[in-house]
Amino acid sequence: MFVKENKHKLNMGFDTFLILLAKIAELKYADTTNSPAEALSLLLENHLLPLYDNIINETDLGEEKLKFKEPIDESALIILKDVVNIF
Repeated sequence: MFVKENKHKLNMGFDTFLILLAKIAELKYADTTNSPAEALSLLLENHLLPLYDNIINETDLGEEKLKFKEPIDESALIILKDVVNIF
């Protein structure tokens, strides 16, 4: 599927990745669903979201994500505003 859809390129674009996800979902859940949307939903729910949760909870990526939720210090905002006004 990769070679056929990707036309023998070494790297896959995001749009091609999404097309392949939908096709894989339809193949995997052909016997259990009535629609491609339902098949994709099952693929996400049963495979991709648990994989994402595992990556976030078991790697440094989860720690990095938490840093983005911390509030920004007010003095840092003032400095950033001054820098932006210079340019």
